Amino acid sequence: GLGSERELTDCLTLKDLHPASLALIRWRAQEIAGVLINPVQSFHPNSPPPSDTVLLTSAMRKTEESSTPYAEWLRQLRDVCTACDIPLIFDEVYTGFRLAPGGAQEYFGVRADLVVYGKTVAGGMPIGVVCGKRELMKRFDSDHPMRIAYVIGTFSAHPLVMGAMNEFLRWATQADTAHVYDTAQQRCARWVQATNQQLAASALPLRVVHFGTVWTVLFKEPSRYNWLLQYYLRAEGVTLSWVGTGRCLSSLDFTEDDYQELQDKLLRAARTMRSDAWWLSEEQQPGRAKIMRSRLVREMVGSLVRVPAPRMPAPLKNFYTEIMRRKHDDHVASHSNLINQFFHLLSSSVFIYCYVLVFSDLTLAMSLGLAALFVRQIGHAILEPPCHDKEELLLGLNTRKKTMVVGGYLLIPVIHLVSAGSVSLETLGATIPVVAWQWLLMTLAVVGGHVSYLAWKHDLRSAMIWFVKLATDPLTDIAAYYTSPSRLVQALQARKGEAL
Repeated sequence: GLGSERELTDCLTLKDLHPASLALIRWRAQEIAGVLINPVQSFHPNSPPPSDTVLLTSAMRKTEESSTPYAEWLRQLRDVCTACDIPLIFDEVYTGFRLAPGGAQEYFGVRADLVVYGKTVAGGMPIGVVCGKRELMKRFDSDHPMRIAYVIGTFSAHPLVMGAMNEFLRWATQADTAHVYDTAQQRCARWVQATNQQLAASALPLRVVHFGTVWTVLFKEPSRYNWLLQYYLRAEGVTLSWVGTGRCLSSLDFTEDDYQELQDKLLRAARTMRSDAWWLSEEQQPGRAKIMRSRLVREMVGSLVRVPAPRMPAPLKNFYTEIMRRKHDDHVASHSNLINQFFHLLSSSVFIYCYVLVFSDLTLAMSLGLAALFVRQIGHAILEPPCHDKEELLLGLNTRKKTMVVGGYLLIPVIHLVSAGSVSLETLGATIPVVAWQWLLMTLAVVGGHVSYLAWKHDLRSAMIWFVKLATDPLTDIAAYYTSPSRLVQALQARKGEAL
């Protein structure tokens, strides 16, 4: 924008609590203008609650009950930023004045160079505040005078907002305010401990964890019906914010009686939900988790490969029929080898896992996806007879082009290692987060480019048929080749018998 020559995409997203992130900051220190972190990540607000998708990996929603590991991480980040002369920026829109009068800086004992606050600093009135060291708060760059930081807003310097902020800051800096925070956090901690004791005594699959006066409810057992708890809570008169982070906030004036009433309602809601048979134990339904995941997979695959024809509009039915026809033709053309089918089963399983993993760990998802793609293309390039003409008729990339794409993926980390002047696992580990993003961008470019080419060469419908086929191939491959391991074993046993 005006006053800044940097691109909007000129930003690195690094993994929290990971040494590779610190290594990357050191390695690219000359390019980094600042490191922005939201300290509330110690409570994992972006981890999803248990859902049908999460159940596929038996994942549970994460949280930290101790601030010690995260405090150590912030200290390490502070040391790296200081050593590299990079400003450390705290986003305290959520944590500011919530954890302590001095926010996350006081709570974790780490000083930032710049801090961002939200409406909490004005007692709930709309405002945004940026504050920090004098040299960073200058409105213009001494070396580039035209580079000016514009500060504008609807409520900037509004008398009502300024008055509310003045009163709040006066209160926050009083000597006895820290005692108010300590008392509130101790009160919340006692409530969490007492509530968990009651939940355990009643054998309910719930646990409450807290971070200061921020708390949340965790489910100890996977279930496809955990989401129903919010309705049982509403029946008891408790409406929680299940949208967004799923974290709840207790105000500083929340009393012991308020907490006791909340505990009673939470326990009643959970007991009623269990009595209504939404939570079955392993004894009541042996193998429950496995059955649940298997049923979920069948439903997901079935929704793609067995759509009831009467319910499907004619245009969508024709679109679906064409996709399935191309899948069948693709199978006949280049999936006749049993080992190749087994490779496709393995790679498709990994791809589906990566579809879920990409939202929480892009680096691992792209690495596993590339390995699966490599295995998949080995099956085509080595085990199957050449079928470039047939692949061209299916409007996809032929085996030669796919091999070139895989080579392009492998070339990216090689370029980074050569540029770094060091071919070592440490260097590779430091660069892999950036490489993963470049792999993702290359994937989008290849897929988007081919879709655009097909739309230009043929029509948009053909392009979308190819795209939907590509995206759903892992699901239909599993449905088509799930028997390949047993058939492969039978073939090997038969061959062994012939040899004898």
